[in-house]
Amino acid sequence: MKQLTMYQTVTASPQSTRAALFDWMLQKAPEDMQGSNVVFYSAEPNALVALAAPAAVEAVSGS
Repeated sequence: MKQLTMYQTVTASPQSTRAALFDWMLQKAPEDMQGSNVVFYSAEPNALVALAAPAAVEAVSGS
């Protein structure tokens, strides 16, 4: 049994979809793995967004 782990940070256009990114990643896999079952897939923005309350941010930053 073969296994493959792939990860990559990409800059996608605003019109990109997770499905399109998934298809793109499958094309990057070795040819003999392109028809394999996918156990886990995630496409998330590569940005840190401050959602915490200001007091929580101060506690983390040490201010």
